[in-house]
Amino acid sequence: MTEQEQLRLDARSAVLKALAHPTRLWLLEQLQQNERCVCDLTDGVNADISTVSKHLSVLKQAGIISSRREGKKSFTALRPHVC
Repeated sequence: MTEQEQLRLDARSAVLKALAHPTRLWLLEQLQQNERCVCDLTDGVNADISTVSKHLSVLKQAGIISSRREGKKSFTALRPHVC
């Protein structure tokens, strides 16, 4: 296996690991519809902001989502494509 193949497979593995949690799958289902404020996602998951932020961080590190700030609010969206 070449180094480039290994990097590609490592990235794909990170995506699969990020998807391996029911809460993160729910978050992605919500983001399929449109960009969402983190506060809305927190209400929907019935968890505190730190828990939701941790889940979103895992998804962001895997390259599945992106985020932006608008004032005090943070918005999250799906990235156009993964792997």
